[in-house]
Amino acid sequence: DSVQADDGDAREVRPSVYQLLRANQRQHASGEPHVEVRKRRKDTYGAPSGKHIVIFVDDANLPQREQYGAQPPVELLRQYLDHKGWYQYTAPIRFQEIVDIVLVCALGPPGGGRNPVTNRFLRHFNFVSFP
Repeated sequence: DSVQADDGDAREVRPSVYQLLRANQRQHASGEPHVEVRKRRKDTYGAPSGKHIVIFVDDANLPQREQYGAQPPVELLRQYLDHKGWYQYTAPIRFQEIVDIVLVCALGPPGGGRNPVTNRFLRHFNFVSFP
């Protein structure tokens, strides 16, 4: 397989390099799915060496806004995109870097339960729109 880049070069897509995380509500409730994330160095985690993990988030704009206008699940994703990781929740509090992960999101137009998301989150993505 090949993909056409913006500069006109055809590049080979190697599915063996990417590991796709697919989840639905049933899998979430039962503890599935399983994606292998390995410890690389102290406080650095990621896909197995030489691979990437692709995480697809459908309906990323469904979380309700809180009192101050934030959407906490979206803010966690934004923190990962801004800083490439999260802080450990338990003591000692250290930053946990996450590497070799690609985030793909799908959003519907605002309305009908979907909420607008911040430009701070949207700036990390390239847009493809289907009418």
